[in-house]
Amino acid sequence: DGGSAEYLKCGFVPGTFPTVDFGPTSDENIKAAFDDQRKYMPGGHGPLVNSEFYPGWFVLWGEKSARIPSTDSIMKSAK
Repeated sequence: DGGSAEYLKCGFVPGTFPTVDFGPTSDENIKAAFDDQRKYMPGGHGPLVNSEFYPGWFVLWGEKSARIPSTDSIMKSAK
């Protein structure tokens, strides 16, 4: 549940397709996440999949409001 090799190493189930997840972030972080995903793909080939893209977060009763990224940041990361 994340975008790094450590998550894939500890949580990847052999015989299933590995995916990563991340929210709005820099191009460098997105590239790093997909590079790590490729390391666990059969033969290093396949679609690059972000299985969970959260543009914001929920807030529970009594908590301070969550930091919501700008629309531009969300759209740039989603491209």
